[in-house]
Amino acid sequence: MNMRLWTTGLLTGAMAFIVGCPAPAPPAAAVLEGEWEVESDSDDEITVIFDDQGVVVRIVGQTHEGNMATLNIENATTTLDGSDATITIPTVTGDVTYDATLSEDENTLTGTLSREVNLGGDLELIISGGTLTLHREDDDDDDDDDDDDNVGLEFRATLAGANEVPPVTSNTTGEAHFEVTENGVEFTLTVNNGVGITQAHIHIGSPDENGPVVVFLFGPDADGMDINGQLSSGTLTVDDLVNDLEDDELDDLLDELADGNAYVNVHSLANPSGEARGQIEAEEGEGNVENGEAIYTADCLVCHGVDATGGIGPNIQGEDAANITEHVIGGHDGHVSFELSEQEILDIEAYLGSFSGGPG
Repeated sequence: MNMRLWTTGLLTGAMAFIVGCPAPAPPAAAVLEGEWEVESDSDDEITVIFDDQGVVVRIVGQTHEGNMATLNIENATTTLDGSDATITIPTVTGDVTYDATLSEDENTLTGTLSREVNLGGDLELIISGGTLTLHREDDDDDDDDDDDDNVGLEFRATLAGANEVPPVTSNTTGEAHFEVTENGVEFTLTVNNGVGITQAHIHIGSPDENGPVVVFLFGPDADGMDINGQLSSGTLTVDDLVNDLEDDELDDLLDELADGNAYVNVHSLANPSGEARGQIEAEEGEGNVENGEAIYTADCLVCHGVDATGGIGPNIQGEDAANITEHVIGGHDGHVSFELSEQEILDIEAYLGSFSGGPG
């Protein structure tokens, strides 16, 4: 994040309020959540991070020498009255306040910081008091579909009559494959030994229940089709969502798939309620080390160090996706909660696994 920064003497007592990875902050306006960049004419960067309740929990900056500095904050408060925002950060030398106005598009805060803030002790990185403008990071992408973050995720369903509720006796089997792309969800549906196939859909529901149709994959074909191979293929978009998901986003369908709460059902003349069915499950994807390094550098480096061996936070070299999900998304053990897609989690896992060491 950008702002005019310069080197100066340490603020007396500043280190007294520099703490470990932040604890949960009091509830406030959620509209300010996420990362905000500070406007500056220099090449220095600084980021102000709000939690999902709209409260400042961390400030991150980079010195002219390329070192990272961070200030983790406890007990800050935020009030938002219409477009008027007041943020108060308590310190041992008195409160620091930021009185600002939120723009109509809710992506810019413009106001006054009551006095300077010191970032990172002997790194001597200072945010000056006075006029301060924050821009929500990546606000140009706010209108993009959320499923863009899930590009590369894959799902699969294996179909059989025994999976129907109740089970049916059938020689028909099949497989459905789904992959999230920038254009939507590409799918291929294959049916073996299919006789008189009339329709195929994605339904919402657990393995032991019958749920509503939310996507058509094939049909309806009133005459029924005999098939031993690919029944249908294509790219699903938000326009293909029907019934319970008709007014939702494609990302809502992906959430159901990721939760294991959707299934593919192939219908026939002989079994109108279902000839062969299979629960949709996520395939184990592969992480991208380069993407993982970029995410780690932006969100994790300040606490866990350049090579993930630790600092404010512990050594996390070799950490797996399950633990990353538990702490980074779940916010366990006081860790700040980040919004990351499953693919981004796999990318971070790949990057942490690229080191020769491990967390022990």
